[in-house]
Amino acid sequence: MKAGNNGKVDANSIQKVAGLLAEGASCASVAAAVGASRQSAYRWKRKFEAAGVDGLMVIGRKGRPPRLTTDQIATLKFALAQSPSKFGENGDTWSLKKVARYISVAFHVSYEDSNVSRLLISMGLDVKTLRQRVD
Repeated sequence: MKAGNNGKVDANSIQKVAGLLAEGASCASVAAAVGASRQSAYRWKRKFEAAGVDGLMVIGRKGRPPRLTTDQIATLKFALAQSPSKFGENGDTWSLKKVARYISVAFHVSYEDSNVSRLLISMGLDVKTLRQRVD
């Protein structure tokens, strides 16, 4: 199962994997059917054997969980549409350092500049656009 849409696996793929595993299909054929690696299929087989379809429902996003909630990201997006001076910063343009300070003050979460850049990109924001003058 290839994870698209921010790491989320669709329900159809999960059902397909569950059906194939229930029929006794090999891990290689399960992997081929959904466009995944055999290693993934073996992992799904173990989860399926341990907890059935419910075990497969946790398939999805890999890596560290997000540090900001969806509500906090929405608040951040709203704030970035405003002038940074409304939040006690000098000037009318956002920088990565200013965004990091805002996140720290507003949400009590610290971010390095490089991670702020990744966060903004994941939010669909253009870092260069944020540096332009906010009218």
